[in-house]
Amino acid sequence: MPTSLTPEVLAHWIAVAEAKFEAEQAIARYIG
Repeated sequence: MPTSLTPEVLAHWIAVAEAKFEAEQAIARYIG
């Protein structure tokens, strides 16, 4: 992870975290 947290970098990591959360929710729903 870059040491400099520019707004662009922060937005990127927020998007990554959201995508990871969505994927985990989808997997949990699929597994049941």
